[in-house]
Amino acid sequence: MNTNPYEQPAPEYEPTRPAYPPKLVQELVQAASYLKADSDKPTRILELGAGTGKMTRQLLELGCEVVAVEPSPSMCATFNSNFGESDQVTLIQTTAEQLGDSELEGESFDAAVFAQSWHWVDPEVTSSMLVRLLKPEARVWILFNQLDVSIPWVYRLSRIMRSGDVHRVSQVPQLSEYFSEPELQLSYWTQRCSTQEVLALGRTRSAYLKGSSEYQRKMQENLLWYLSEHLELGEGPILLPYTTLAWSATKTES
Repeated sequence: MNTNPYEQPAPEYEPTRPAYPPKLVQELVQAASYLKADSDKPTRILELGAGTGKMTRQLLELGCEVVAVEPSPSMCATFNSNFGESDQVTLIQTTAEQLGDSELEGESFDAAVFAQSWHWVDPEVTSSMLVRLLKPEARVWILFNQLDVSIPWVYRLSRIMRSGDVHRVSQVPQLSEYFSEPELQLSYWTQRCSTQEVLALGRTRSAYLKGSSEYQRKMQENLLWYLSEHLELGEGPILLPYTTLAWSATKTES
């Protein structure tokens, strides 16, 4: 994975960032479960860029066994505090690209998931790793939660946050020729927040984390002005609209 600002501590990421639509995660797990040779064994998921474990928790709740991959020491520390005693999950501190050289058994995973992480990896190298580790006909899922910027007030909010994770439906993830053309599903939903929680959300953005103290101060001031004075939302509650883009592609060859 490319160097990113989440190498440094981001303590508000875990309590502030939203989870993924439950119906979508259920579909992911159901599709993967058809590949199991033994119905008594859990569905085995490879999660790349697991972060603090937002997606991991949802997969575990559905009975999956998860091998989670995360390069950031600070993210790994939070992940371990969340799941350190679970025998359903294994954390490997490395990048997706370096995982290709690991001792993980080939063609042993029922699915691979990138939740908010595909844009950090090298697509060509990562595709080769996936070809080696996924079972035939296993799916790769590439998910992005993002603010629904088709709504004007949300678009301006996103600009104030300098939210870089806005991915367009035309930006199809590029996997190798060993995978089918990725197909897109869209989910629309809202997150109930207070003004203070939206301010905290801004503090989890990469622009904030890598910005100067002056930039961080101005971002927070601008957000507070926009929410409290311009939109006159007070302390909330605020129903923050989101879109989840979920791309899926099937391994067709080895």
